[in-house]
Amino acid sequence: MSTRIYRMLSYIASYFPLYILLIISNYNVFWGVDKLKQIAKFENKPISIFILVLVVLVLIAFLFQLLVSKILKITERHKFKTMKRHDDKILNYVVTYIVPMLSINVSNTSTLISNLGLFVLFGFLYVKNSLVHLNPMLLIFGYNIYVDEDDVIVISNRTLYQLNSNAGERVHARRLSENIYLIRK
Repeated sequence: MSTRIYRMLSYIASYFPLYILLIISNYNVFWGVDKLKQIAKFENKPISIFILVLVVLVLIAFLFQLLVSKILKITERHKFKTMKRHDDKILNYVVTYIVPMLSINVSNTSTLISNLGLFVLFGFLYVKNSLVHLNPMLLIFGYNIYVDEDDVIVISNRTLYQLNSNAGERVHARRLSENIYLIRK
């Protein structure tokens, strides 16, 4: 899989908490059999498209998690130096990007379009700058973000102690992007 596709999937998955919050905050739009029928028939196109896109994004987020935890083959071997934790930037990511998007009013087309533009802009920046480690879903599913002495970022479900006990040795890792690696148990 190309690193660009991986970065795009990572970006979409990083907003999974937002998707859930959007569903909760807009439950009145689709709660009930009659409203679900209206959505399915596209009687209110903006709301129907919004719900359809939201469902697709949730499915992509689950696909990404499955990819990271099970599917990606880790056949390469790489050396890493002593590491330290590096997940402090995720909170900034959540606050800066997710909170403004919670203002989405699904009944207002201009709000949907402006937030879509914001989502696309953030996606471009996320993919272009290889920010795959800024993904709250990784933390939710037991992965931590580490950085070694050479500023190489490691995403792993191993503990800091386990990783540092192998410092300087070749370990199985998967390169996700430039200077970003995945190490699994």
